[in-house]
Amino acid sequence: MKQRLLSILNIKASESNHVFDLLSIQLFIGIAHSFLNIVSFTFFIHHFAVTNIAYAYLVVAGFLLLLNVGYEKLEKKLSPLHLFRTILLLSVVILLFFRIGLLTLDRNTIIFALLVWGTLFYMMTGYAYWGLVSLLFNVRESRRVFAIVGSGDIPAKLIGYMVAPLLIPIIGIDNLLLLSVLSVCIGFFLVNRLIDKKRWEGIQRSAEASHH
Repeated sequence: MKQRLLSILNIKASESNHVFDLLSIQLFIGIAHSFLNIVSFTFFIHHFAVTNIAYAYLVVAGFLLLLNVGYEKLEKKLSPLHLFRTILLLSVVILLFFRIGLLTLDRNTIIFALLVWGTLFYMMTGYAYWGLVSLLFNVRESRRVFAIVGSGDIPAKLIGYMVAPLLIPIIGIDNLLLLSVLSVCIGFFLVNRLIDKKRWEGIQRSAEASHH
């Protein structure tokens, strides 16, 4: 059954472990983002006029410019693995801050910032994810597997958006942020498990060999 699936997906057996590990990572990060989206947009629409969404995205655009500049500098100082881990840990801290902030700080400010952070979170984790993927596979392998390892985002969003309406009456919409934290933590664990299967030094050597 597994061989048939690999044949359909055009994946070699030697690549399958990395491909499915990466799909799992993207799945849980995508679920985290879907929960974050639900919380941020629900609260924003409830507390602000719809016209304020335009202002929020102007702020997002400004922060994205800063993010791109900052990320480019970090890429030169940190390995993709270290950078990915750092981003996931930072995301956990920020999500916990927002959850506590909804209880203790000015709610309107936190809600506005939460909407902005939702886009930044999606972009940062996306950059880091594809940075790691690009080192796990050489150019020839990338042509076959990139479409597969990038396909986890859609089912992740589907799962998150379908499960959330069932969970909100039980745990409340605020606590979806805690589930988002849990999903990011699982993603962090899966990243570490992936690297345990293939030493990072080996990944770097194979990547350097493929680019020369």
